[in-house]
Amino acid sequence: DPLQLGYLQPYRALIERLWRECLRLDDPALTEAIFQGVVTSADKIYHLTKLGRGRYRCAPKDGDPFEVQIEDAVMKELVSGVEARRYEQAETETYLLFPYEPDDRGVTALIPADGFSDKYPHAWGYLKRWERQLRDRENGKMDRDADWWGYVYPKNLDKHDRPKLIVPRLVERLRCSIDDSGGRYLDNVDVGGVVPCDGTDQAFLAASLNAPVADFVFRAIAKPFRGDYRSANKQFIAPLPIPNASPEDRADVAGKARSLQTRWKHRRDLLRAATE
Repeated sequence: DPLQLGYLQPYRALIERLWRECLRLDDPALTEAIFQGVVTSADKIYHLTKLGRGRYRCAPKDGDPFEVQIEDAVMKELVSGVEARRYEQAETETYLLFPYEPDDRGVTALIPADGFSDKYPHAWGYLKRWERQLRDRENGKMDRDADWWGYVYPKNLDKHDRPKLIVPRLVERLRCSIDDSGGRYLDNVDVGGVVPCDGTDQAFLAASLNAPVADFVFRAIAKPFRGDYRSANKQFIAPLPIPNASPEDRADVAGKARSLQTRWKHRRDLLRAATE
């Protein structure tokens, strides 16, 4: 790593120039939000493996795994940091039981108990099975009748179903993938999301973050961990330089980024088929 060789001044000057001439990732002209994943404080209950239509596997901390029937409409694909790979559409077998939906104002809110039990009786029955454990979360913080089946920290819940970038947190090199459909939810602090603002193509942002320049700056400013890993949480990726490119150049770069993601997915599918 050149920043560890003692010749810091030229590299510092380069980074400062990038910050002067580029836009920051968190510039409101580029992005609407940089956020972390869903924190449930009871992942073994809310995170399940999909077995088939309406069928899921629960693996509790204490006890044997078991199969449970839950309505698919209340389950969301959940991506971890390991599954968020550079220029690859994230795939996962883990699903998140998501007891929230838009209210009359369009705001993501906890589904009331009576409406939940009527609309999703299997999911409600499953949560009732764990009621005592869910109430006991955070030293009894959730021991209340109004929302014991919800998450302890229900933040950023309205951002996961948006088109976004998926950025794993603990990495050797900065990387991200594109979630064009907005169909993937993100797991805890293990992975973060970047929502582009209107008029900004997330594929252009993905190309910028996957490029060597952004990784160079990231490695210079991010907190190091053992094994030369870095933490790609919000404070370390928000300042990263994004080229202040023309609309034509942005469109060209975005098209190439999408082509890369399509090709990497095709490669993954071919490798999987070859081993089956």
